[in-house]
Amino acid sequence: MFRNIHLLELVKGSSFFVTFRICSTISGYLSTFLIIRFLGSNSMGLFVLCNSILQFFVTVSKLGIDRFLLITTAKISLSNDYSQLKLIYFNALKLLVSFSFLGSLILFFGSDFIANKIFNKSELSIPLQIMSLGIFPSVMVCVNSECLKGLKKVKEGLFIIGLCTSLTFAVFLTPSIFLLVKKDSIPQIIYVVSVMISAIISFYFLLPLILKTKSNKIKSSIANNKKDILNNSLPILSINIMGLIVQNMDIFLLGILFSERDISVYSISVKISSVLMIVSEALNSISNAKFVSVFNENKIDEMEKIANYSTRINFLTSLPLLIFILISSPYIMSYLGNDFKGGINLIFLIAIGEFINSLTGSGNIIQMTEKHTDFQKILTLSMLISVLLNILLIPIFGLYGAAFSRIIFIILKNTIQLIYIKKVFGFYSLSFKKKL
Repeated sequence: MFRNIHLLELVKGSSFFVTFRICSTISGYLSTFLIIRFLGSNSMGLFVLCNSILQFFVTVSKLGIDRFLLITTAKISLSNDYSQLKLIYFNALKLLVSFSFLGSLILFFGSDFIANKIFNKSELSIPLQIMSLGIFPSVMVCVNSECLKGLKKVKEGLFIIGLCTSLTFAVFLTPSIFLLVKKDSIPQIIYVVSVMISAIISFYFLLPLILKTKSNKIKSSIANNKKDILNNSLPILSINIMGLIVQNMDIFLLGILFSERDISVYSISVKISSVLMIVSEALNSISNAKFVSVFNENKIDEMEKIANYSTRINFLTSLPLLIFILISSPYIMSYLGNDFKGGINLIFLIAIGEFINSLTGSGNIIQMTEKHTDFQKILTLSMLISVLLNILLIPIFGLYGAAFSRIIFIILKNTIQLIYIKKVFGFYSLSFKKKL
């Protein structure tokens, strides 16, 4: 019985995400094509660099509250006691408003320093000022979507985080490129508008659920005041920052050492290869809340089943995608122009790394079972090695150095996580032999 329930929920729930993610990917490819074809590869590279910097400020401004609220709302939904929900959410919202505003000020007024002193690219300054306006809406898109998923409004949460911004961006970008005479910073302006629209829609979905609950200020085991929220979320923030550094270290170093065109080639290679992560991300988005539920009920055997189901579904879907990417990437890169033909081998390397990641990316089990300290140690070690590899390899081998650093990091981090899960919970999350 459990087997059918877990498999059905994983397949059904992740199918929504896959649908949204495919639409998002198509929208992203359309936007990328438009920027490269009509604004040039340099504009694409500049947009990628701006977005990476924005995501750093967004991650810090979230304070780890997005993941904290996912865990908390999942517990509330499981207990069916919503008396603390309104108090928790609005206390969290006050913190998010304050820190997002501070982050926007720092990015806006520090844009010249970042552009000229760190990246030595004066043309980066104005786009960064524009992107600073997107910090708060980006924070709320992440936070509200996690709350929706925790409250079992999975489709709404996945739509907000997986499709809304990219679809809106593509829809508004197309006429803007052709109608606006002054094309400077068009991608940045449209992105900020798109994420603002997504934030408004996320509030439209979430606020009715929050406001209809009755507040209860009686002391609860769930963190509900600002101090308790920070005490629980800040360990998650440190994990998120380390993850962001690992994820964007290659872009940051390429931005410092190489041209916007090189950044564009590398980012397109990563974007094409990341198709392999669609199913993995979909399964994670569904399994995260399930891991919280079964862990709180001390059902470790059910946790193992969920993890192993995810692994097997990943393998069955990722292998055909890998083959498709390896076959189609030469045609895609050639179609984008001569600047991108050199990225074909990059795609091969990065795609293999993402394939390994999709099969062994089991770290969410550690986070969702409140092992934040241990996960932080694993990520810290992996991050230090990743940063060292990027610093050593990128100046010598350029884009290929970034790709090799990415692959080595993935293998190292996921191997450590697999061993940890086996040691703590007694099972391998990567298993094809055991009958479920």
